[in-house]
Amino acid sequence: MKRIAASSLQDGQRLSDSLFNMRGIKLLPGGTVLNPALIDRLTALWSEFHMASGAEAFIKDGVLTAVDLDRFKHKAAPPRMILTAGCRPLSQVADRLEHHHLEALQFGAFALAEPEPRAEAQARYELDQEALAQKQEAWAELSRNIPHDPVVVDEESDSDSDSEPPQETDDDSPRKEAWPTPEELAQWRDEQAARIHHQYARMLAWLPAEAGVFAGVVDDLMMLLRTDRRRFAQIALLCPRTSNYIPHHAIGAAVLAVSMAARKGWREEDIRLAGMSALVHDVGMLMLPQRIRTQPGALCDVDRSRVIVHPVDSALMVLNSPDIPDVVAMAAYRHHERDNGHGYPLGLLGSRIGQLPRLLAVADSASALNEPRPYRPDVLPHTAVMEIAEQAGEGFLFRPMVRALVESIGLYPIGSYVLLSDERIARVVGIRHDSVDQPIVEICTAQGQPSGEVIDLTEVEPWELSALDGCANPALECAA
Repeated sequence: MKRIAASSLQDGQRLSDSLFNMRGIKLLPGGTVLNPALIDRLTALWSEFHMASGAEAFIKDGVLTAVDLDRFKHKAAPPRMILTAGCRPLSQVADRLEHHHLEALQFGAFALAEPEPRAEAQARYELDQEALAQKQEAWAELSRNIPHDPVVVDEESDSDSDSEPPQETDDDSPRKEAWPTPEELAQWRDEQAARIHHQYARMLAWLPAEAGVFAGVVDDLMMLLRTDRRRFAQIALLCPRTSNYIPHHAIGAAVLAVSMAARKGWREEDIRLAGMSALVHDVGMLMLPQRIRTQPGALCDVDRSRVIVHPVDSALMVLNSPDIPDVVAMAAYRHHERDNGHGYPLGLLGSRIGQLPRLLAVADSASALNEPRPYRPDVLPHTAVMEIAEQAGEGFLFRPMVRALVESIGLYPIGSYVLLSDERIARVVGIRHDSVDQPIVEICTAQGQPSGEVIDLTEVEPWELSALDGCANPALECAA
């Protein structure tokens, strides 16, 4: 641990290690390049700092002391004097201790000698904002570089090669791998959600995430996309009803982001970035109390102001993970920006948002609408798609990205149910990317069970048979 004076900080200096105040609270991660605005923020309140790699150095010097985890109880008020393993105050993230806060504390908890003054907490908040503002110029360049030009696939190449980007085409060539059953897909989702949840706990403790875990989930998604691109988006509809929905929402958004990026012809490296961005974009929501995340109806102004900050928290936690590409932090920071300038946190307009955040905005919105949430009734998949299309029509979402979504999942996504023009009900079992309103369906019996009769509506004249509207699962209605 090295003690330095504020007067020694210089413009252009790259921090060789993380910067802490004298209380042991982390201010900036290692690798940060100082500029005059950051130096002004730092020197306005603090005259001395420590450079260190983590809490261990402060424990050795007696600045921090380790805390027995048995002190912390579910739903108790968080102590103001407690730091997480990443040396950030726990009181910053919770009104009451929830399960994911307790999991974050399993990585370590440390006591301050005395509570952090409000002025210092406010100064840290402003420093975080300035650190993100510093990133905007570099992120503007990243935005111009993604996506790369679409790759032209050699028609004579082996379409099943793992090295080939999973470009979307409309051929019907069979794949070698068998498509998993719904039960197998649900089990895979649960396993990946648990792994993601563990990484979220690390990030909430302000520790670097293990980027390989997120990359592994994206690898699985790429393999499934190659296996059967027509069924791939089905995975996004398999979200279970759970109060801990954020990891599952991340998977659903990643499925749609990967599918849309492939449909638009992005290079494989950019498709992977889209998937990873979706997996981490909402980690900042865990900084909000559960009562806000699950509250039905409109939020009060104070709670809404806290929600608006969550992309900032997501970006900061991603930037604290050096193995995750910077562009992923940029996408997380901007995923609530809207094309008409009515988004947050910056209110960027149109192309200034960047292609990757615009894609992520559509994937995030569509995934959220399709998922069961504890605070609202379920939305039919067809209704969710139409709502996203309406948002594009009103200028909120980028129309080419919404078009890619609809071409990826259809107006009637796989697994949903449709009312046919002859008054029969059918389950969607396949889609045609070039005929999004004419899915492949399996007719249901009066009890809502599959009959075995499969009809490709593209092979039938519209006046003979067509899909009129989405509808609920008839088996559930019969049971009710």
